[in-house]
Amino acid sequence: MGKDPDPKSKRKKRFCLYTMSNLTTGRGVSIITTPTVAKSILKKSSFELYDEKLNPRKPQAYEWRESPGRGIGVFATRDINAGDVVFSDLPSFIIADDALEYLGANDRPRMQWRGVLQLPKREQDRSRSLAVSQGTDLISDVLHTNSIGLVIGEESEHGALVPDLAVSFVHPVSKVQEC
Repeated sequence: MGKDPDPKSKRKKRFCLYTMSNLTTGRGVSIITTPTVAKSILKKSSFELYDEKLNPRKPQAYEWRESPGRGIGVFATRDINAGDVVFSDLPSFIIADDALEYLGANDRPRMQWRGVLQLPKREQDRSRSLAVSQGTDLISDVLHTNSIGLVIGEESEHGALVPDLAVSFVHPVSKVQEC
């Protein structure tokens, strides 16, 4: 038998939860990723520098509509030119795509719930009120249904939850499950 060409490939990756709950915006962000990627995110300090007053809300260039056979989608409400800023906001939750694979069925929802519950109350409520599609654990379902793709660095793919881009939906109390 030959040697395994990459003995590190069988090692389990380490994921950590990082929460910044006292941003200048009064909001917060929780990040589930590797320590290396977290350091690179925190060095950029975009979260501290973002100022909602400097990014005033303009009339939206999009709206949510029902699309027959496809669910709810986002559609342009006006012509959008290359280079136009359509939306500017920060995510409240970021999770590495790899975490979905490497974290166990119990660890992932527990870590996700902890990340949401460490956010300021307003962000917790906004995150918990978003649409679901799978009927699984509430936060896992919200993240699956509403996250957008985000690439950090050259190869690190993440999902990002930006509540103002997501579709709000009030969940029945019986659906709310906490770890």
